[in-house]
Amino acid sequence: MLLAALASRVASADKPAPSSQPARAGIALPDWKALVDVDAAEQRRRGGAADTRGRDAADGDIVRSAARIPMPIGEAPAIVTRLSARDPRLIGARTLFEALRLVPELDVTRDLFGFYHVAVRGRKVDAEVLVLLDGMRINDFYDGRVLYDLPIAMIDSIEVIRGPGSALYGTNAFAGVVAIYSRQRRGREATLSVSTSGGERAGALPNAWGVSGYWSPALRDMRLAVTVQGIFSGGPQLLVVEDSLTRNRFTLDNKPQSLACSSDCARSAYTQGQSHTFHASVFAAAPRGLLARADSLSAVAHVIYQSRGPLIGEWDTLAPDSTLQTLRVLAQLRYDVPLTRWLELGQNVSFDLGDYDRMIQVAPDGFKEIVAGAEVLFPDGQLKRIRYREYLVRSNTRLSLRFHPRNLLTIGVELEYMALARYDLTSNYDQTGDLKPFGENLGADFTQSGRTRAVLGAYLEDVLELPAGFRLVLGARYDLYSDFGSAVSPRSAVVWRRGWLTARVFFGMAFRAPTFEELYDNSNSQNLGAFLANPQLDPSIVRTGEASVGVTIPTQRLIVRATVNGFYTYITDSIDRAPLTASQNPFLNTSAISTYGFAAEVRASWPGRFDAFANASWFSSTIAYKYDAAGQNIDTSSSLRSVPRLRVNAGASVRVVGELRLLGLLEVGSSRSNDQRTTLERLHFYDYPAYHLLTMGASYTFRWANARRLRLSLLVHNLTNQAIADPPFRANRVPEGVPRDRIRGMLLFNGEL
Repeated sequence: MLLAALASRVASADKPAPSSQPARAGIALPDWKALVDVDAAEQRRRGGAADTRGRDAADGDIVRSAARIPMPIGEAPAIVTRLSARDPRLIGARTLFEALRLVPELDVTRDLFGFYHVAVRGRKVDAEVLVLLDGMRINDFYDGRVLYDLPIAMIDSIEVIRGPGSALYGTNAFAGVVAIYSRQRRGREATLSVSTSGGERAGALPNAWGVSGYWSPALRDMRLAVTVQGIFSGGPQLLVVEDSLTRNRFTLDNKPQSLACSSDCARSAYTQGQSHTFHASVFAAAPRGLLARADSLSAVAHVIYQSRGPLIGEWDTLAPDSTLQTLRVLAQLRYDVPLTRWLELGQNVSFDLGDYDRMIQVAPDGFKEIVAGAEVLFPDGQLKRIRYREYLVRSNTRLSLRFHPRNLLTIGVELEYMALARYDLTSNYDQTGDLKPFGENLGADFTQSGRTRAVLGAYLEDVLELPAGFRLVLGARYDLYSDFGSAVSPRSAVVWRRGWLTARVFFGMAFRAPTFEELYDNSNSQNLGAFLANPQLDPSIVRTGEASVGVTIPTQRLIVRATVNGFYTYITDSIDRAPLTASQNPFLNTSAISTYGFAAEVRASWPGRFDAFANASWFSSTIAYKYDAAGQNIDTSSSLRSVPRLRVNAGASVRVVGELRLLGLLEVGSSRSNDQRTTLERLHFYDYPAYHLLTMGASYTFRWANARRLRLSLLVHNLTNQAIADPPFRANRVPEGVPRDRIRGMLLFNGEL
């Protein structure tokens, strides 16, 4: 019955749909104005939306990150998930990582020091997931990390690509791309949130509050938008039973050095993680036609600042007096101008400043180091401070050519220059562990300080509309690096659409360049078990094949979209931290990782009344080590399961009575474990049980005075108060893992003025 109904719907694709949206028989390219990368609603207001034939609601959201032109998500040449303000996944999410946890094929974890990491299709490496903010990458090029606890209350939309994207973006777009777009439409809005946690805590005081404001006045010819948002958190205070000092480090009188204790003593310790995160942005667009006919000139700038403590500590040790400060300043100027009816020129220039200051307490107050049979007292603990500053300048010039209404060719050149202007490491201990005056360096050779990198990237992409509802997308990019070599990233996609049925097949290659840390950093050479730079590293390469089938079924009011996709990836020269010895280990290009899996996603929307989603994803991965290192000839192959192999997410937002809405979200993950892969990795074995997280909430919308809309929301995360932990890197040191938030309540007040 269901198949017959579906076949009947496909066969009648050229007949008028039951709704007011006419059906489509095939695919058409967007018009010229869609090349300007602005909000789709703003495009429609200007009368230049991408291929506007009254079918946006039926086709789904317009996405901008999967190609060099905006297009409906069902026709994009990549597997994309789009989150907008009305999506249940963004309701109640304070930060970027909270939203990404509900995307299929993704898993988000937190490490001992409080950094968040995103795994895409089982691969959890920071430098292999590109994160863009209004087109500017926010990956730290020194180590690849991303500020995933960026506030998102005033973000317009988030697009997540699962799969390679180097043909579009170059390095880091290896396993996936997260594209964040700031709000630019007219209006005024403010948000206030307060949350508190329960469970195994030292107390139950409010542990976080956030404020956000947005202002975009109604100007005649130009656009201006200003955003300010911040989150201030006391951090989850969760019990830590053991750390590395509890088991492994004792004084001469056999007393433990840790703030935590094992079962034979009465002391107890809690995670820290206090943080203050601030984000401000300004967007300005000049009147169209300012310098030439139909041209577009715009600028955007972001300032992100965070100061926080550690969750536990750098060396798996409770040391609460650490402070990590991050400052990012990003700015971009964009200019697009049609030169002729068939030729358009685009130019982007961007600048990025990153300043990092990490005061790290390696061991707690009163720590005693044992040196040559004697104790050395550290009244303030063992301290070290890492400071570095980096600059990045990028220029992107592109030409878009339309020789035929059914063909669009984009050719571009990207120039990039990055510099690690300063790197400094000081401490109050030397290489033998003796106390020394704080402020002196460790005596290591800081070969990374002053390093620079220049990149030349050339790319092209051709989008061709073919008969019978087919679209062909071909693209390639060549990147030449001044410090290690080059990489080629091709991609191809075939998209077929007939009525409400879409089928897509993709193939792509991607790379990620070694980071400055992996190539140059030997700062920790005095530490046992440290990972050291390897200037001989090659870029990691991934080859990915994907296929998907999607159907969109609109009725008079309800729109249902369903997608099923499968993938296979093969990684060569993977850059990994392989703990081979107890002394030092270089970063290495390991041999091969193969992964296959699938995902399914269903979304249903009844505008104004009902929004729901459900997704499931599963993968299986195998890694093979084949290399000689540290006197060992390693040739092993084993399954790789460092993130949940099966994840299921679901949620719904329903208007029940008047303006009262109910919200429910469910996260389910299978058990996670990793097999022994090298000699020392038996110490890194972990196996955590399956888990589920339930979030429930309600919101009420009303009007008061001159406000357009006021909304009051109450949400409870982890309603069942389930104890969940993330795997530490050294599971033998913190055997119960990195605890996540227990039950947490949040009160949210939002107003459009």
